[in-house]
Amino acid sequence: MRSERGVVLAAVLAVVGGCGGDEAVPPGTGSGYALTQRPPIPERVAAGDAVRSIVVFREDRTGTTRDVTRCGLATVLFDAPTASTVVPAGIDGAADCRFYASVPEVEFQRMRWVCAGAIAVSAGPLMQNVGLCPAAGATVRYETTLATCGTLSSDRRALLGSLDEGVMGDVVTDLAGTALMPTGVTLTAPSTLPVTTWPASGDLEVQWTSADATSALVRIEPEAATNPASTPTIVCVAHTAGRVVVPQALLAQANFRAMDARVRVWSYRDGTTMAEGGRTYRVSGATSSSVLLQARR
Repeated sequence: MRSERGVVLAAVLAVVGGCGGDEAVPPGTGSGYALTQRPPIPERVAAGDAVRSIVVFREDRTGTTRDVTRCGLATVLFDAPTASTVVPAGIDGAADCRFYASVPEVEFQRMRWVCAGAIAVSAGPLMQNVGLCPAAGATVRYETTLATCGTLSSDRRALLGSLDEGVMGDVVTDLAGTALMPTGVTLTAPSTLPVTTWPASGDLEVQWTSADATSALVRIEPEAATNPASTPTIVCVAHTAGRVVVPQALLAQANFRAMDARVRVWSYRDGTTMAEGGRTYRVSGATSSSVLLQARR
């Protein structure tokens, strides 16, 4: 006999299979074309914003001691009663880069999160329910590592859905969509190696290839960071596929050349579907890779 969770997952996938969401058509392939969208997960929000973003991701992480590939589900589903108070300590508008003294997502915990019951994820052998109904005042877990990557590397798509799981307060009972993924990120600058040393000076040029992307960003954080509230972070939104130039002034302000830091590229393929009685949800697939820049000693 199938478990109740298995029945729910099967029902959700049956609905998704016959009712896909709007699929974004990539504006180009490879690198060099203009990206027309901003990444689906915002750094900051204004009072009154409603954020409805679901991202299925595959991340390749390389480092000094191990290589890791992990897949996960990011669910950023909240209403903002107040604006973000974590503001950039430095901004370069031309590069669309910002330096934060704290990880900007620490503000997510202050928001009013939606009870989605559970999100069902399916990609070949991957079939997993992720419970999403945070209790008032509890720390919100908005990123979940999935048990397996299933066919996310080969087929590059995942079915997503949420019906009525019988959870009190569940307001997302009509979600059905498909997350399509860009190809994997291959870094070509500042190095093709997984570990290298910070350049002595100047801007940091980050280059990569990833086909079928509609938005992308570059993010830099200390490798050994443990407390988001005191973790310096640089976030740059890409406007051209495959290239971001991080300004020297922001790197100096964050003092990144004096520490081991991870430079991570996120490549997104964005789409939408409707749920929660007609609200637009962004349903995206993402791939990521990174390089570890060691401190100059």
